[in-house]
Amino acid sequence: MLRNRSHKRIQICFYGDNPDGIKIAESPNTAIQAVCIPRHMLKDVKDEEELKKPTIYFLFGGDKQAYIGEAANGYERLKQHNKGKDFWDTAVMIVSRNSSIGELNKLDVQYLENKAYEAADNAGAYKLNQTIPTEPAMDQFRKRELEGILENIKYFLSSYNFLLFDESSSIQNSSLEEKNVGAEPVVQTPKVKQAEVTVELEDADDTVSLEDVTLYLDRNASKGTGKQMKEGFLICKGSMLGKEPNFPKELLASHMQKLTVLLEEGVVKEIEERYFFTQDHLFNSNSGAANFVAQTRCSGPSVWRDKDGVMLKTLREQLAQRV
Repeated sequence: MLRNRSHKRIQICFYGDNPDGIKIAESPNTAIQAVCIPRHMLKDVKDEEELKKPTIYFLFGGDKQAYIGEAANGYERLKQHNKGKDFWDTAVMIVSRNSSIGELNKLDVQYLENKAYEAADNAGAYKLNQTIPTEPAMDQFRKRELEGILENIKYFLSSYNFLLFDESSSIQNSSLEEKNVGAEPVVQTPKVKQAEVTVELEDADDTVSLEDVTLYLDRNASKGTGKQMKEGFLICKGSMLGKEPNFPKELLASHMQKLTVLLEEGVVKEIEERYFFTQDHLFNSNSGAANFVAQTRCSGPSVWRDKDGVMLKTLREQLAQRV
């Protein structure tokens, strides 16, 4: 029965009476909202104070091009991009709702920009039209809160059909497979008028059945073991990283930064000139985990395999057929 399937509820409100115009996505128990703005309608929201707050924003254009940015004043930054960037036709701004507790500040959106870029780059679904954002230093407790907000952002972008973080939509891989995302989403909007529509997004529950399956990675002399969990991809203790990092210049810095953090936290240890995981560690995605362990670019659904050599994406397809 459809009602027995788990789902997240997102409400999309029209700004005015045009379903193809400006829209606002919201969901209960969150302090952010996602405002989708067609480029030609940017001036229509010039008086909305909520859009002049710190924001992480996404620009989308043809041929699956995207840009991820942040700004202290979101509307003013989009005005600059309206003159300076040609490729985009739609913007999605993530901003705090009015009078919300713990609303986003400049440091928050810088951190979200960095993590959103990493997740989108790992997914490979869009061509990212930018340089790599820098990750700011931040309190660990706030990081955890922002990681939850990032999961909400993934839901909102999906509700607008921008599958930026979906590995199955990779520009390098046309096969169809579900991407597991989780979260609890946002609320309240600027000046919403008339029509409303509710969208229910089903949780990708196929990965739940894979939690007991141990997966293996052997790329660039790495020896990785892991499991696809509902919350992300778990790298198991004892996994060995690949030999020398082999990334494009623009990705090498973020990889080395992540490696340095895990070394400092004791999650990874150097033994006889090789790096090993000393404890289990959860990554946001299977591709992100695969890239880190192999120390080279690779597609998680293809390189993670079970003991019989069956690819993760094939295991997912088999499970989907049984649903």
